Parts: sequence; C-alpha cells; structure tokens
Amino acid sequence: MPRWLPYRHLCMDIFQKNDNNRKQAIVDASSAIILFKAGLFGRLAQTYRLLMTASVLSEVTRSGYPGSEFFRDMGRRRAITIMSCDGRTATRCPRAMRLQLLDPGERDTIACFKEGRADFIIIDDGRGSGFCRDNGLPFINALLFPRILFLSGRFSAAVCEKKTARIIECGRYSQRIIASAGTMGLRELQLFLP
Repeated sequence: MPRWLPYRHLCMDIFQKNDNNRKQAIVDASSAIILFKAGLFGRLAQTYRLLMTASVLSEVTRSGYPGSEFFRDMGRRRAITIMSCDGRTATRCPRAMRLQLLDPGERDTIACFKEGRADFIIIDDGRGSGFCRDNGLPFINALLFPRILFLSGRFSAAVCEKKTARIIECGRYSQRIIASAGTMGLRELQLFLP
C-alpha cells in the first residue's frame, strides 16, 4: 500500500472546504517534504489555502522523493492550487541578482508571492529564507507550523512538542533556529495565525 493512501481522505476533505476565508500560503519543496514526513502536510492544507508553483510540484513529485505519490494525488484533487510563474517579477524586484541565484522552486515561490498571490511564504531553503528575511517578506519555516497551531488553540502543548520534535528530526535546523522558534509568541506569529 502506498504511504500516502492513509492521507487520501484528507485530500477529499480539503477539496470540499470553502477556501474563501482561509489565508493563502505558498510553500516551497523543502517545507512541503519536511511537513509530509512529520505527518503535517495534510493539516497544513486544511489550515491555509495552500499554493505551490509548478516548479515546486515538479520537484516534490519526482520518483523516489518522500511523498511523491501523495503530492501527485493532492495536485490531481486540487487540494493545493498549482500556479505557474513567468519569472518577470523576479527580475524586477530589489536584489534581483541574488534571487536569480536561488533554485527554480524557491525563486518561483518568492516571485509568485511578490505578484500578490499569497499572504505569506513557507520556506525552509536557507538561501531562500535569507532572501525573504533580507527583503522583509513575511515567511515561516516548517518548524513554526506546530507552534502556530498551538497558539491558535488547534494543538495542545504536548502535541505541539511532539510534532516540533518530529520536524526537527526531519529537517536540518541549527540550534539557533530551534531556540528562536521555541520563543516566538503571538506578537511575532500573529500574521501567520489561521
């Protein structure tokens, strides 16, 4: 049985929900894969109207990648909105040369955000998150998602701790990033609350 099959019901529930009241988040490949491994990607798609660029979808659906069948199914069922990005915004934005150095998925994710297609970015790529930070773009990494669910009353403290530990196992976070995520409260994360 494919690993994504137990999540199939989530895809149907997400597809049937009304997207009009949910915030729009655009996700990169590394965040999507980390959240899939941690068992939280379906929850992410239930929490936000989730957007993904075609280049990111191509990356996460490559054979052999964790969750490739799951992400294919999510795309087929339109549980995530797949967008194309022409890249022109990327060349017009400040520090465009630095943006051009990013991988296509991160570059397209940021460019689509800059076109006004999402409320914020979910990105775990180091250079991509550095670009967001340096340019004042609203972003979180996968590590903050359980904390956001806790602060919004959707996770208990125990579940938040358990899911955060799982994300730390799946990702590559420095001790500084882990410590910073653990201290963020409502003031810092208000924009990202569902």
